[in-house]
Amino acid sequence: MTRHINISTGSLHAIALAMLLALPTAASAASDQNDIVVRSQSPMEEWTSQTSAELNRALSQGLNAREEPNNAIVQVTFTVDGDGRAEELEFLKGNGNRQARDITRRAIRRLKNLDQVPVANARDAQFLANIIFASNERVHTELASRLERMETARLASRQREATYIALGY
Repeated sequence: MTRHINISTGSLHAIALAMLLALPTAASAASDQNDIVVRSQSPMEEWTSQTSAELNRALSQGLNAREEPNNAIVQVTFTVDGDGRAEELEFLKGNGNRQARDITRRAIRRLKNLDQVPVANARDAQFLANIIFASNERVHTELASRLERMETARLASRQREATYIALGY
């Protein structure tokens, strides 16, 4: 069985669509003015990409035959200690199964240098990792849609006022 383990932001489809819509506009504006538009990745995008890749590696290494995470969505928030390691892990209500949460917990604890996030004070930052464990692409697509709905509902509720730094791919 092939396992697809992906870290995704709650609105991945909306982000991808927004980027696709923005690129043709920039290209047409550039051709009208004969200018070349070069966009570099922001420090936050670069950090998020690198940290998400590190988390994906840690998740892959954390899988073993004894633990079957099956198909699950895991959402976990955490902060960073003085050594740049995750602390105060909290799984959002109703997320994942025990195996998926255990694998996620171990993977996040393996992350190093989280304090290098490009914000003024990393110790005050709240992080959110949205992780999908899926047995195939069809299941992944279904779970990604479900995660998007969950994130939309979470963001719309006034229960959590915190702003998170989201890990995504």
